[in-house]
Amino acid sequence: VVIVLLIGSLLTILVLRSIIGPLRRLNRVIGELTQGRYDIEIPIEGGDELGAMSRTLRLFRAGAIEKKRLEDEAEQQRRTIAAALEAISDGFVLFDPQDRVILANSKFCEFFPDHARASLPGQSFQEILEQRLAGGQVDLAGASPEEWIAQRLHIHKDPAGFVG
Repeated sequence: VVIVLLIGSLLTILVLRSIIGPLRRLNRVIGELTQGRYDIEIPIEGGDELGAMSRTLRLFRAGAIEKKRLEDEAEQQRRTIAAALEAISDGFVLFDPQDRVILANSKFCEFFPDHARASLPGQSFQEILEQRLAGGQVDLAGASPEEWIAQRLHIHKDPAGFVG
């Protein structure tokens, strides 16, 4: 009976070690991955559940690396576009399909000093017009404020239009 208990205890210890060791390694890998360290080696743990976890972690790492690459690429493109816009000698502002500012060059901000460059992204064209109107920066040329805004919005939406 003592020998059976001893053998049973040894087998239990071996089984626990075969599970706990790989789990600890995977736990360490998960911690490294969540901290953005994607160069860590992910252990291959076989065809069982631990192996499935390893494969899943590899997929997660590959996705995270690709996401980081795409983010870096997008940031580089944004910087390139921003530099190109700054080279334009005229005021330039880029709007999204909802007519909200995506970005503007410094010349645009010089023309409209009340619009801090940092506060522009997300503002609609109409909000910019309303702020100019409220700041007394426009000549209504006999139009009511509502008419002036409507006229400017119409000109803005017309590709041949010019807003001065």
